[in-house]
Amino acid sequence: MTLVELLVAFGVFLILVGLLVSLSTAGLETWQDGESRKDSFDRGRLVLDQIGDDLRNLFADTQWHLLEGRRLVHAGLYCDAEGAGQRLRFVRVGHEDLMRPDLDKKIARPRSEGFYMDLWEVAYVLNPEGNPTGLYRGVRYFDRNAVDATLLEERTIEDTKSAAWGRNFNLLDSGVLWVGYRFWTRYTTTWDTQ
Repeated sequence: MTLVELLVAFGVFLILVGLLVSLSTAGLETWQDGESRKDSFDRGRLVLDQIGDDLRNLFADTQWHLLEGRRLVHAGLYCDAEGAGQRLRFVRVGHEDLMRPDLDKKIARPRSEGFYMDLWEVAYVLNPEGNPTGLYRGVRYFDRNAVDATLLEERTIEDTKSAAWGRNFNLLDSGVLWVGYRFWTRYTTTWDTQ
């Protein structure tokens, strides 16, 4: 073999190795993108499954309850827009073991509400002040006589370092950028928000 033939063979070898490396790099990047998307979809599915489970077990009052002329907390569906998304609050049915996302947290029972023990107040709050971005889920026993009327009381959700916040709310997922809820009521006439 001459020196020219050796140089040509070496050049062809380098071209083939370069093509193989670029093909391997492109394949690896495609695989990493797929894994990242799969992780995002899995996390999104877990969040939506939790919200769906809560909404499937929704409980709503058909009338207001009164005690000595005072209107008690209503087991209704409340939704408002604050910050980067919407806040949602409702009451659902469920067993205590299924409702506690953090098993170390003790959920205090209301003293005088023995016949409401299977009802829970649930709230979803996106990006509360003082916390990293994410979707938070709050859970507590539903108590019609509660001093803090709902989990969405301003003093509870504004002070994320308070004992009430720490006792009731857990981070559901930190990757949620926005969440919105659309639902139909007997007063709704269109999905158009304008």
